[in-house]
Amino acid sequence: MTVARLPDTLISQIAAGEVIERPASVVKELVENAIDAGSKRIEVELEEGGLQRIVVTDDGSGMTPEDAALAVERHATSKLQSQDDLFRIATLGFRGEALPSIASVSRFELCTRPMARDAAFVLRIDGGEVRAPEERGAPVGTRMSAADLFFNQPARKKFQKTPATEQSHCVNAVLRIGLAYPDVRMIVRAKNRTLLDLPRAAADPRERIAAGLGAGIAPKLYPFSLEQDGVRVHGFAGDPELQASDARNLYIYVNGRFVRDRLLQRAALEGYRSLLPHGRFPTLVLFVDVPAATVDVNVHPQKFEVRFHEGQRIFGLVLKAIGETLAKTPWLERGGGRVYRLEDSAASRVGVVRPAAGLFERPAVSSDRGERPATAVSTATAVSTATETNDTLLGRGFFSSLRILSQFSNLYILCEGDGSELIVVDQHAAHERITFERLLNAWDAGRVPQQRLLFPLTLKVRPDVVALVEENAETLARVGLDLQAFGEDTIAIKAVPAIVKESRAKAYAEETIAELTESGKTAPQELAHGILARIACHASVRSGDSLTMQEMQALLVELDGVDCGVRCPHGRPVVARVSRDAVGRWFERG
Repeated sequence: MTVARLPDTLISQIAAGEVIERPASVVKELVENAIDAGSKRIEVELEEGGLQRIVVTDDGSGMTPEDAALAVERHATSKLQSQDDLFRIATLGFRGEALPSIASVSRFELCTRPMARDAAFVLRIDGGEVRAPEERGAPVGTRMSAADLFFNQPARKKFQKTPATEQSHCVNAVLRIGLAYPDVRMIVRAKNRTLLDLPRAAADPRERIAAGLGAGIAPKLYPFSLEQDGVRVHGFAGDPELQASDARNLYIYVNGRFVRDRLLQRAALEGYRSLLPHGRFPTLVLFVDVPAATVDVNVHPQKFEVRFHEGQRIFGLVLKAIGETLAKTPWLERGGGRVYRLEDSAASRVGVVRPAAGLFERPAVSSDRGERPATAVSTATAVSTATETNDTLLGRGFFSSLRILSQFSNLYILCEGDGSELIVVDQHAAHERITFERLLNAWDAGRVPQQRLLFPLTLKVRPDVVALVEENAETLARVGLDLQAFGEDTIAIKAVPAIVKESRAKAYAEETIAELTESGKTAPQELAHGILARIACHASVRSGDSLTMQEMQALLVELDGVDCGVRCPHGRPVVARVSRDAVGRWFERG
């Protein structure tokens, strides 16, 4: 077989296969070019979801005829001058692939005019074939049109979705860019209908986000900002009731570029970990600004992925910024709590409360041990702790002020509030939260108290697991576990957290190693959080345990000393509230 050089048109179409996946890819590239040109207004028009035509018009700087002719050639760009520039990218586009890739799979037209010229330069390209240029009257700026997308690639075209689906992807592409550039007005239209209108930033930037994500969410977005050694983490965190079953409302940016970075997504989710049930995702707009030389943005054809020089440090900053902000947000005071009537849903949904959380400024950790940790702290000690912490969002001393009525089914503590509502507390979730806060406080202080085993236990594992345990030995030691290699395929368990019963030592070590292998290479904070939540679950009062009145009272008093006393470490609610009026309606009282 003879080796032959590929035609330029085919080379461009191969490149287009990497860069241009669907109409939204075209929209993304053209809007990013418009931003790089200094535009303050960008309009996108779609026909048949962008499959028939995409038009992007901007009021940017425009291009000279010479620059415009070069811009549609492969690897021609004004944004890189030397090899060193590749490692300090400050623009959204830089490879010089977008326009030739788009032009190779569509009927493309470029109309551009800089301020210094009286007429616009117009260039047409059909599937990679350049037509004779011309001039026409047009305002300063650039208008790019891509029609009949994939007309010359039927195999690619048949994989496109319906116009409605592709239109939705195009709108989302503009929204993702628009949230990072609040000074640029962005409009998307189709069939004379406005699909998206992002006004230029007002006094409150949350209004810009609300224009894209929903008008009612602005009061539920909380600003955060943290800067350290040249790295700035900032944005807006939504309260947990703004949750979804996927990451659709998770917007993450690095130096103004939207990314799907796994490290940053894990850090963001870790900040919400004890506030949302497993499998639920928050609403979050996160910006990470780092020196350009410390991040590689050239690792993905569509520039969706990046690589940091100091990923774990950035992970920690993101986690801290989000966590500290969520600890201070007045969700319940703003109206985050809900009371359902019996007929509104199943009984399990009655009165689910959605207030705030905090994993910082915790009460001191108790190293007391016992069969039932719920009674480890005396009522007097717990009251003192509760009064020294900041007010919980349910009010100062809310739980300790409740009048206990009884324990129901050895699962729930039934209480009366101020006479206007019935309070139901999940005893396991409540004690799990208390235990978790103590352990997390110990982790922050340096190390969770541990107990040495008189006779070490052994576990048979794969050799790669032995290496993983050794690699994370420091983190495991800080959570109270002393695990050491004992041959190529054996782990010796020499110590476990003091709060874990010795009879559970081996089972607990097995579960921890399983979590370590599942999470793989992860940040110490993230790994520790999961391990400590597991300890808290196993060391807490269980559902089905009978509690005395004194034990129930001690549990409630301790709950007042926890910032996030309304959520267990896994994000499930601790307390439900049913109003007296709701109970009255059960019995048809007016």
